[in-house]
Order: sequence, then C-alpha cells, then structure tokens
Amino acid sequence: MSTPDSATTFSVFAFLFLVGLAITFFVGSKAKVVAPSLASYLVHVSLSMFLYIYLGLSALGSDGYNYQLFAEYIADTFAGRPSTVNYAEGKEGWLYALGGIYFIFGKIPAAGLVIVSILMGALPAIMASTSRMMGWAKSARAAAWLSVMLPTLIIWPSSILREGPAIFVLSIIVLSVGLYHSGRSLRAGVLLVLATFAMMWIRPPVGIAVLAGIAVAVILVPTRRSRGWAGAMLFLTLPALALPLGLIRGTEFDLGTVATLRENLAIGATTSTGATSEGWDSPSGAALSILRDLPGATFGPFPWQALSQPWQLTIDGAAFIVLAFLVFIAVRTRSTRRAALTLVFPAVAVLIIVAATFGNYGFVVRQRSQAAPFLVPVAAAGWVLMRQRRSGLPDSLDRDQKEDANA
Repeated sequence: MSTPDSATTFSVFAFLFLVGLAITFFVGSKAKVVAPSLASYLVHVSLSMFLYIYLGLSALGSDGYNYQLFAEYIADTFAGRPSTVNYAEGKEGWLYALGGIYFIFGKIPAAGLVIVSILMGALPAIMASTSRMMGWAKSARAAAWLSVMLPTLIIWPSSILREGPAIFVLSIIVLSVGLYHSGRSLRAGVLLVLATFAMMWIRPPVGIAVLAGIAVAVILVPTRRSRGWAGAMLFLTLPALALPLGLIRGTEFDLGTVATLRENLAIGATTSTGATSEGWDSPSGAALSILRDLPGATFGPFPWQALSQPWQLTIDGAAFIVLAFLVFIAVRTRSTRRAALTLVFPAVAVLIIVAATFGNYGFVVRQRSQAAPFLVPVAAAGWVLMRQRRSGLPDSLDRDQKEDANA
C-alpha cells in the first residue's frame, strides 16, 4: 500500500472528523452531556493533530513511530502482501485495529488519531452514565466535565500509543461496575468479560489487576442494589473466563522481567526517580519495594522533585493529589462509601502495577492515566458532596424531582 497524497489525507481526515462529530453528539445526547462530550472530542482532535504535525508521532512516547510502522506492516498483510512484524506481546490488539484503519483509509496517521479522539469523545458520556447507575445522579455532569479537564486524560490519549484505547476499554469496565450497582448483574458481567478480554490484547497485566481489584471489592463490600452475594457471584463468574487468557498473555510480568524493566527505564532517563530493582529477588522484597514506591507512583513528582522534572509531569502529579482528596471525601461519606470502594479497589490495583514498574516519572505518569477512569466518578461525587457541605445542604447525590423535571 502506498502512502496517500495530501489531498487524499485531508479528505479522509475531514470525513472521519465529521463522522466522529456525529457519533460524539449522539452518544453525548443519550447520556445528557453533549457539551462535555463534544469538548472532549474537539480537544483530543486538536491536540493530537497539533502534536503530530509539529512534534511528530513520538511526541508523547519514543515508540510512537514504531506503532505507526507496525500498523503499516499489518495493513500490508491485510492487503495480501505479508510482512514480518516483531512487536511486544500485549500490544497486538491496538496494532491490529490501527492496521485495519490504515487498510481501509490508507496509511494516514491522522485517521488513527481521529479514531482515538472518537473513543475519548465517548468518555464523558460513560463517566456520567456510570455516576447515575452508582446512585450519584447529582454528580453526573461533574464527572463528565472532570474527564475533560483532568490533564492525564487530555495529554496521553492524544497520541497513536495504547493509552487512548486502553483508557476507553477501562472506562467500559467502569460502566460495567455501574451496571452491577444498578442491579443488572448479568448484563454487567457480559460487558465486563468483553472489556477484560479486550484488555488482554492491549495491556494484559493491567487487565488482570483490574479484574482482581473488582473481585475483591464486590466480594468484600456487596450492596443491596446489586443483590448482595448472589449478584456479586453472577457479576464475577463470566469475567473469570478471561483469567486463563490473561495469565497466559501476562506471563512477562514476573519478578525478573519487572526488575529488568525498572532498571532499563531508569538508565539514561531524564526523569529518573532513583528507584532500583534491589530486593526483587523474592516476592516479599518485591512487595516491600512496591509499597515504598506506591506514593511516588501515585502522586509524584513531588514538590521537592519539581525542579528536576518536566513541568507537565508535575502538573499531572498535582492533579492526582486533588483527585485523591476528592475521592477521600466520597469514601469517607457513609452513603457513598460502599459504591465508591468498588471503583477505588481496581484503581489501586492499577497503581500497584505502575509502582512495580517504577523507573522514571515519564513512564509512570503515562501509565497511571489508566487508573483515572475508575477515580473520576468517585472524585466527582466527592466534589458535589464538598460543595453541599459548604452550602449547609445535606449529603445527597440521588436525583430529586426538580432534576427529573429538568432532565
């Protein structure tokens, strides 16, 4: 397949942009959050195209060019011209999808970037819908706008890397948790198993960690709306089918490999943290290292590290501190605690994976973006609760009659 000329590139971009605009408007309308959905789509299209045109595909990650190259090879294979593609296991899902996009529209990076932007345009609608299902209708719009304004959900998905597709799939898992809490356990289980299988082809260790975090949460804190233990078992039975595939595809996540990854990330990196692989020769040593690195992986770079780090990373760390504060308010509130923990547990599981691969802040900040979809609905609930308390109003996130009339 030859590279399309500029006129063809513009035509493809314009066509996909308009299709994405229509899809985003439709999805936003269904969730009653048209404005944040369109804002998310337009922000990601604009930022991704700006970075691509002025800084190149590797602006947010040195392997951006490799993604493009692999996807072109896959497009050639689809076109009947087999080629050898040597890529790391666990990336094939997005690479094959990107190759399929190039096979249909031509080897146009802008096409892949617009598709990712469409996925991110759906994020506010998913966050708002989840909030309503969790019983937090009053914070639904706050969750939608927070998903647009959070730096980690703006920057990293605006590229051709895996972050955008991974965040979208993880948001579908968040939606399945919302369905579970609304009492639709079977439907939630089906959606969860589909999204979990998808994660096994995008980022297997994170998929396994998220499923484990959800399992722990729903077993330890079952709710009446989700039909207690029976609902929890129904919700978890189908997704358990994804574990064998995840364990097979996640075999690279062992002590030796992770220790090597930490060292390689730290060597020569301008955002090194000083983390090492010392103590990774035993499970207990690895666990202690993860616990030691978890605060930095979650909230770093810290103020005393700011001068030695790029300002973008410091802003991201500050945003996660604010996010954690709002999550704490929601978890501390009795009426929201049980539902909130169902989303906090998988987020912590993701952050543990990030802490395990702690080598430099550039890598950490990019990876921890995957915890954000789980925290956004909880943080939005915390934001509304905080405002209610400052106004002297009782803690309440359920939709009242006035809100129903305005919906």
